[in-house]
Amino acid sequence: MNLSVEPARFDWYAATVETSPETLVEVAGTLLADESPVLVRGKNGYARGYELRSGGKRAAVVYAGGVNEWPHIVGTGPDAVDVARLVRGDVMKATPHRVARADVCVDTDTPGAFDFLVLALRAAAGSATRITWLPDRLEDGTTYYVGAKASEVTGRLYEKGKQLASEDRPDWVRYEVQVRPQKERKAWCAVASAEEVLGAARWARRFAEDTLGVAAPAPPVRSERVSDLEGAIATMCHQYGKRLLELLEVHQGDIERFALDLLSRAQGDDTAA
Repeated sequence: MNLSVEPARFDWYAATVETSPETLVEVAGTLLADESPVLVRGKNGYARGYELRSGGKRAAVVYAGGVNEWPHIVGTGPDAVDVARLVRGDVMKATPHRVARADVCVDTDTPGAFDFLVLALRAAAGSATRITWLPDRLEDGTTYYVGAKASEVTGRLYEKGKQLASEDRPDWVRYEVQVRPQKERKAWCAVASAEEVLGAARWARRFAEDTLGVAAPAPPVRSERVSDLEGAIATMCHQYGKRLLELLEVHQGDIERFALDLLSRAQGDDTAA
């Protein structure tokens, strides 16, 4: 098939940024919005959110507070490109960020592309989990999934033109790769191009290169898997390290008293202090 595809771009970009919520809201609001931030309900452990709006619609959301030390920014659809550019660009280049989720999409309006791409994706996916979702009405479009829900990398291929009939693009097909990077791949994902994210898994890289004509280099090899206990402790120290050091100061640097206090709290002794 003579397949014509649009350039790959980010379609979802969610990242935790190591700066104050006030700074992130101010910078993002200045560069992405043309209205004052709107306070919205928090989610995923964040106490509150600030919706940034441009042209009368949402451009991004910054979440802050709660149990999380750093704020989190999310951009979806075409706005994901701007959010990625913001946290990677000159204004915030000295401020580290960690990617929680990055989606990259590739669109085509080539007639007959969906059936052709499904066959190619099946071949590339090999033993990866594959699911086809059929709507109640076929005219609403079919979606083909690759990868289990818990996988670091999953893929979707769907008839977007049928799902959005109002767009008047009957042959519109979209392919998406969703990455929820783990460990050191969070740093890689923070600088990887959209084309590189397309190759985040071996099957995805094969499909991108062989079918879409997009060269996608392999991401860093994941380090040896750590135990659930080690992972949980690492997460705790990352999120609450400053608080733990404050508690150590309360005990005037006495490690034994500090450890006994933590142990008592872990065992449910509310009187520990």
